[in-house]
Amino acid sequence: MDLNRKNILKIIFIVFVSALMFVLIQNFQAVLAFLRKVMAVLSPFIAGLAIAFILNVIMRFFENRVFGRLQAKNYRVWNRISRPVCLVLSFVVVSAVVTVLVLLIAPQIRETILAVARDLPVRTEALARSVTGFLERFNLSLDTIDRFDIDWKSISTDIINYFRTGGTTVITNTIDFTSGVVRTIFNLILGFIFSVYLLLSKEKLSSQFKRLLRALFGEKTAEGFFEVAAISNDIFSKFVIGQATEAVILGILCYIGMLIFDMPYAIMISSLVAVTALIPIFGAFIGTAIGALIILLQSPVKALWFVIFIIILQQIESNIIYPRVVGTSVGLPGIWVLFAVTAGGSMFGVIGMLVSVPVCAVLYYLLREYVRGKPDKHRRAF
Repeated sequence: MDLNRKNILKIIFIVFVSALMFVLIQNFQAVLAFLRKVMAVLSPFIAGLAIAFILNVIMRFFENRVFGRLQAKNYRVWNRISRPVCLVLSFVVVSAVVTVLVLLIAPQIRETILAVARDLPVRTEALARSVTGFLERFNLSLDTIDRFDIDWKSISTDIINYFRTGGTTVITNTIDFTSGVVRTIFNLILGFIFSVYLLLSKEKLSSQFKRLLRALFGEKTAEGFFEVAAISNDIFSKFVIGQATEAVILGILCYIGMLIFDMPYAIMISSLVAVTALIPIFGAFIGTAIGALIILLQSPVKALWFVIFIIILQQIESNIIYPRVVGTSVGLPGIWVLFAVTAGGSMFGVIGMLVSVPVCAVLYYLLREYVRGKPDKHRRAF
């Protein structure tokens, strides 16, 4: 290799990157702590980007479909007010959906708690009768239980000491929970304001960002980035629309089925199943577990039938509804969907489960296009 200026710069760059990677690996925990702090600072803006993306999908529907004719005629007054009007309508739609879900679920939760509290003495007596019947079946008596040497005084003393020593912990946890709720509300408010600013001036911000990328990386690299961004936006939009449509269909079918089989809390549980169905693969099972637990408090038999019904409905949803509604819009095979949801959930929780599928779909698409540009032996392996 000739040691000209270009090669020397390459060597320096490689050495610098290698040293940087070595330092990062050696201080991995410190790097993670730093990234957590950065994410905490940027969380309002990340929330704002997520809110802006969801509102943008709805806002584009109003601009292109509902008011498409007005957009095409290019009225001067409408051009000035179209963006704020469509943004307000989008916010009204999202707020209406959230309000309806809260109004459907909250009263049912209240009724469930009151019913459990009301029926608790009766269920306690039934449990006592069941225990007595179990003892009689095996020729046992209540005196047998008394033979066990249980130091109740010691147990009560340990419980009292636990609450004495744990009082400070309880107060600290309460304060942390309250501050966390306040911080979350503040981040959401700040994120919403940020999202409104993004949506009202998205064309201007996009133009500035494109000019900046072209100036920093050149025309060719910038165009490649723009292409990836357009693909990502298309896949994410289709994923959001497809998941939302599929969740609504699943919730309606669940409600109809629960009415046919005379199951309790149909509205609340169906809404819960629809909301959790936004999470690919595992969402419906989460809603099923919570719904079965709620029904179990009233009727164990109906809880069992509910689980069987949801399993059948889940098979219909997975094999008929999901392929037709979401289809191949994200272009990701089932095995990679499972991997994306599992990995995203383990690293970033519920948010990771929601975002991991479209992110993995973008990476899969880019890798597929890269391999297709290679010789046939590489293309066949993919």
